[in-house]
Amino acid sequence: MDNMAVSLTLEDLKKYSGMAADAFMDDPLYKCAVKNEKKRREVIYHRTLSRLNVSKKTDMFYFDEEDRGLLILRDVNIPYKAEYFKDTPNILNLLLLLPYVTKVSTISGRFDNKKFMDDKTYIVSPIFVAKEHQKKGVGMKLLKKAKAN
Repeated sequence: MDNMAVSLTLEDLKKYSGMAADAFMDDPLYKCAVKNEKKRREVIYHRTLSRLNVSKKTDMFYFDEEDRGLLILRDVNIPYKAEYFKDTPNILNLLLLLPYVTKVSTISGRFDNKKFMDDKTYIVSPIFVAKEHQKKGVGMKLLKKAKAN
């Protein structure tokens, strides 16, 4: 685990959220949930920003040494609670985008299946690589780094 996650600044969170928004623009889940490209980018950016803000306190972060990507491992036995998001710096943006965020969450929630999980289960949530560095093995390096720990 990279210990710098706790010390991530708002500017760091914004940088990674922008990276995620670019990386996930063509993701089928987001394309299905949010047809408008401008809104889709906003939803991905603000959803990621709030998620990273919460995750930096509880989840395991793995950074690419050249700052090209990020992987987060989350213990499935520690559910997110609504109060975790009260300190989210972009709460107003999330509220304005709530119909889209809800649709994305509803669709993605269908992929969770607790019957395959036990008390040692971690999920990769999320992993993303800067658009210009995709298909160069960065994501695989992040996965290997997480697996080694």
